[in-house]
Amino acid sequence: MTSRGLFNPCLNYAYGVMEGYVRRAINIVGLEPLVGFLHEFTGSQTKESLVYDLQEPFRWLGDILTIEAFESGVLDLRDFYFAGDDYRYRIEVSAKRRFLELLKSRFNLCVKYKGRMWKWDTILLNKAQELARFLLDKSKQIDFVEPRPSLQRSDTLDLRKRILEQVIHSDVADRVKLPCMRP
Repeated sequence: MTSRGLFNPCLNYAYGVMEGYVRRAINIVGLEPLVGFLHEFTGSQTKESLVYDLQEPFRWLGDILTIEAFESGVLDLRDFYFAGDDYRYRIEVSAKRRFLELLKSRFNLCVKYKGRMWKWDTILLNKAQELARFLLDKSKQIDFVEPRPSLQRSDTLDLRKRILEQVIHSDVADRVKLPCMRP
């Protein structure tokens, strides 16, 4: 999938990584990934509705990690280029590797959940198990509220200016067709 602007291809990449974690949890539990309850059932193997359904409550992780990647300098403007006839941003391979390392390291961090410290992949597995128990009528409720994100904002005026410059650059690039080039 391609996206306009710098931020969207990074979000798509983060969501794709998370999709892998969710798909793994669903397969371990033995749920049918094609049959979801929020996203449309398409009958196509590439559209696994339940994967997207179970990923939905955790998309904020991809959002936060994408912001962190830009704030920390893991990703920067020079990591993007235009390609093809659609003039959309693509991410350099080396930048994808750095971003993937950040994503994996954050998914291996522990967060407090149910009185214990859990890694995010274990929480996703636990949520898939909760869903299975609910669907089998072995549980009367399912909780997708916990664990809640604990976010502390630490941006600066300089960071806001950098983000605004990237948005403006992205907007101009979307309206003006530029030749294919790499930085």
